[in-house]
Amino acid sequence: MYVRCEFNPIEVRLSSQFVEQVWCCIQIKNGQELLIGVCYRSPNAAITGPDNDQMLLDTLTEVYNRPLLLMGDFNYPDIDWSTSTGGSVTSQRFVDGVEDGFLTQHVLDGTCNGAVLDLVISSKPEMTDVSVLDKFSSSDHNLLQWEVKLHQLSTVLD
Repeated sequence: MYVRCEFNPIEVRLSSQFVEQVWCCIQIKNGQELLIGVCYRSPNAAITGPDNDQMLLDTLTEVYNRPLLLMGDFNYPDIDWSTSTGGSVTSQRFVDGVEDGFLTQHVLDGTCNGAVLDLVISSKPEMTDVSVLDKFSSSDHNLLQWEVKLHQLSTVLD
């Protein structure tokens, strides 16, 4: 994660046991805070253990009701975000977790060989617009570009 120094980011540690996460907090208008996180969910349960998906859901639950921007490679290729349906129990539980927290997942176009693996999730639907660009260097993933509309968040919090 890279956050410009002028935003005065402060590291945040969540109590969730999900390993592949990093968080910071920045102050926006009127002293309100925006929680920013990056996660990586390995699709290999042999490496991460059988509880990894539950720990990711615990992470989501922990950040509910906070102004939030979460991004990362979540590796759920069988989720159809246009219908909010997962092709497996694990995927559907993740979709349900996003919806239970009234969060918005903004990436609708494929980011890796047609699948939507890389996600940008926020607490406000109007907070960001995401574009899927070309592939990054030798990676099989596409670049994502977005602009966070902090004034939208500030208006909602006032």
